[in-house]
Amino acid sequence: MIKIYKTLFSLLLLSLTVLPIERPLAQTSAVSISEPILLSPTAPENVGISAPRLNRINTLLEQAVADQYLPGAVVMIGRKGQIPYLETFGYRDVAAKDPMAADDIFRMASMTKPVVSVGIMMLYEEGKFLLDDPIAKFVPAFAEMEVLDEWNEADGSYTTKAATQAITFRQLLSHTSGIGYPFIHPALGAIAREKGLIQGYSTLDVSLEENMKVLSEMPLVHEPGARWTYGLSTDLLGYLIEVISGQALDEYLAERIFEPLGMKDTHFYMSESKADRLAGLYFHNDAAQVQVNPDPNGKFPYTGARRYFSGGAGLVSTATDYAAFLQMLLNKGDYNGHILLGKKTVELMTMDHLHGTPGGPEAFGLGFAITTERGAAQKLGSPGNYRWAGIFGTDFWVDPQEELFGIIMTQVLPFQNKDAFFARIQNAIYQSIID
Repeated sequence: MIKIYKTLFSLLLLSLTVLPIERPLAQTSAVSISEPILLSPTAPENVGISAPRLNRINTLLEQAVADQYLPGAVVMIGRKGQIPYLETFGYRDVAAKDPMAADDIFRMASMTKPVVSVGIMMLYEEGKFLLDDPIAKFVPAFAEMEVLDEWNEADGSYTTKAATQAITFRQLLSHTSGIGYPFIHPALGAIAREKGLIQGYSTLDVSLEENMKVLSEMPLVHEPGARWTYGLSTDLLGYLIEVISGQALDEYLAERIFEPLGMKDTHFYMSESKADRLAGLYFHNDAAQVQVNPDPNGKFPYTGARRYFSGGAGLVSTATDYAAFLQMLLNKGDYNGHILLGKKTVELMTMDHLHGTPGGPEAFGLGFAITTERGAAQKLGSPGNYRWAGIFGTDFWVDPQEELFGIIMTQVLPFQNKDAFFARIQNAIYQSIID
């Protein structure tokens, strides 16, 4: 009875359309009244959003769960510093019919990258380095890099040539360093397996310093600065944070970002007491229906050595925790009196730093993909939006023009037609804006 009362109280605060309690596919979000709320819930109309139109989001997500396309999901909208929408759908554990909850924890994968990018830019503001400084000033192992020249797929042999440019902080932040993900590049994949390089999250007893030493021995995909290539650049930024700050990456992020923002459920490795809140990991079969993912590393957030802090893929978090981080960015670096970054720094990070550099997204800043005028014509949104996503099925975008952010959380890997499905959710959110 108490649980039902709390749910109804939260629904009253959020002023959302109530879904019938007996429907198992969509559980209306219940932000616990006993926990601190990072952003104030509000009626949608108070921030220029139509409550009836928001129901189209529910219809879309309910159908996805009914079709077994999604196991479950959390969707959140922030606008003008308030929360007009926070909904949960489906299940944290499909087999057990354990409903998804608003405070469930998700593997964020590459949504770790914007957090680490903010972390390194805090040190930039302190005058520790300039963006075009070579990183070898701090990590000499990256002073003389080799570029992959030829690779023989048949026997795995390869040749390299000396890089003529130095890797800079700006290149790491904008993914133009030439450091690629081995799982994307077949030649790098074979070399990485031979050298034992960790490519993301890990349960192995290895330090970030040890793995970055291995990374320094890997060839680059191309000359630094030549083009956009997605890769382990942000993992290296995480190590640079350790070197420059003198703190382990997990300690630095906790002290400088998570604690000021009240992100109490954001960690590289969480306590086992929170394991029952970790959303189950699933994969799509050939029919695009979810099945339990057999990945043995799927439990990495609370098992194994708990030593490797992947700046590009290692964090877990909740929708409400990550919302505080996004609202800080919308506020140009300030959240609840805590100034993490200066206004001009946020503006710098969300400008295009590619300037026509080939490959990758149309535009990319320092840690974020940027929507151009041309890109804004592809789906509902605004020029100047910045965003990123995680391979496990998480996504966010920030729209300064509309004072809005959106967060989508699910856990499916591999995830068929993810970009198209998430674009439909984004469209459903934008069509609800009436002011």
